[in-house]
Amino acid sequence: MNTNKSVFINGVIRFGLISAAVFALYCILIYVLEVNIFAPFFSIFSLLLTILFMVVPMVMGIRYINKMQVSPMGFGSKYLAALLIGFIGMLVYSILFWILMYQVDPAYMAGMQEQFISDMYDRFAEAGMSEDLVASQMERIIRQMERAKDPVRNLLTSLASSIITPGLIGLIVAAAVNTRRYHEDHIVVLDEETGK
Repeated sequence: MNTNKSVFINGVIRFGLISAAVFALYCILIYVLEVNIFAPFFSIFSLLLTILFMVVPMVMGIRYINKMQVSPMGFGSKYLAALLIGFIGMLVYSILFWILMYQVDPAYMAGMQEQFISDMYDRFAEAGMSEDLVASQMERIIRQMERAKDPVRNLLTSLASSIITPGLIGLIVAAAVNTRRYHEDHIVVLDEETGK
């Protein structure tokens, strides 16, 4: 096997598994701490953590692979590495989340949804909205919650997200990580040592 290919594959697997381990720990913590994933604040917090859990292993993976290469990685190689690392992490997260919330303890997910519906009703009522407006908003929320109860739909959505999210974030990471600097610095050091 080509050395560059084996380095690339090993780097992707290593940092993909690091991302997967972090995502798995995060998923287990959500479940153990009984965090309401439908809370508005948690949605933003979870999105930021998800991005962080992908970006850090992507950057580390690209840098690791790049150091092992004879020449700097191009954009395509960096993007492919970032995409695969993120995909491994997100795939483990999606499957583990689905198993915990829809197979192991479906009552937990149902309880969170009921709590969210109750909280939203209270918020709408406190905001002074008319009964008709509250009723229409609650109807919309209940429809969304009913869709979220479908385990197959949820799994398919999560699996699609496991490809789309790393795909988008990988573009930014691949463009942002400078792989030339390491090789330029390394060549300068070698030249100084050999006196050429």
